[in-house]
Amino acid sequence: MKFCCITPCLNAEMYLKQTMLSVLSQGAWDEGHVLYYRIQDGGSSDGTIEIANHVATQYHNGRSVHIQIESVEDDGMYDALAIAMDEAPAADVYHYLNAGDLVAPAAASSVARAMAREGVDWVTGMQVVINENDAVIRAALPFDYDARLFHAGVYGRFLPHLQQESTFWSNRLQHAIKLEALKTYRLAGDQFLWSSFFRIAPLYTVRAFLGSFRCHEGQLSEQFASEYLAEAKGLWHSLPFSCYRKPAYHLLIHLFSDNIRARASSRIIEDGAE
Repeated sequence: MKFCCITPCLNAEMYLKQTMLSVLSQGAWDEGHVLYYRIQDGGSSDGTIEIANHVATQYHNGRSVHIQIESVEDDGMYDALAIAMDEAPAADVYHYLNAGDLVAPAAASSVARAMAREGVDWVTGMQVVINENDAVIRAALPFDYDARLFHAGVYGRFLPHLQQESTFWSNRLQHAIKLEALKTYRLAGDQFLWSSFFRIAPLYTVRAFLGSFRCHEGQLSEQFASEYLAEAKGLWHSLPFSCYRKPAYHLLIHLFSDNIRARASSRIIEDGAE
């Protein structure tokens, strides 16, 4: 499979090397899978490009790993992401990872196995959060993500959010993204992406560690929480009264262990299972 990963650089240049290494050191690139990796900088002068170039020289081999580094002025993270997506080559699997966050050592191999299954257009993994010292401070297996509940704005408010760092999607879904619309978002671009995908295909959860979100100072999610909520609300719709039992059921399931959640789920993929 050919993977396309994009890293928009925003206020986390101190972690960029770790982020890049987590992507580039995947064993999948030695197993026949191919990576196109793009670093999208916003024209900064803080050393981001120097860091990216230094790491790239160690991994770019022209066969299985292709790295492109661009630095152009943009109008925010999702504008930068849309620019990179618009210029990205065709791939089987797409993913984006902010500078500061990480993918797990075997994530690409796990995703390749999952995405090779018939009817699977996008997957997410276990929710993993790390701190500034790389220590895991939270890890859990999410329950089934329901499209109707997502469009009603249930996830991230009443039920666990969909973790972007662990989410990968197909070429079919990539072509469904309206890039000009994505550019208009400042904070809730992920909500726009997932909303677009849920209209086309169900989301499957791989029971594996695929990526981790890093908590650190200066994150937009902390500084502009109310603004994010206001922007995300533009994508939500009212939930029909007949459906109100479903979020209650999902909330109850989250009180139980990962094993119980896995057994109750209709869209859990056990990593390595055929």
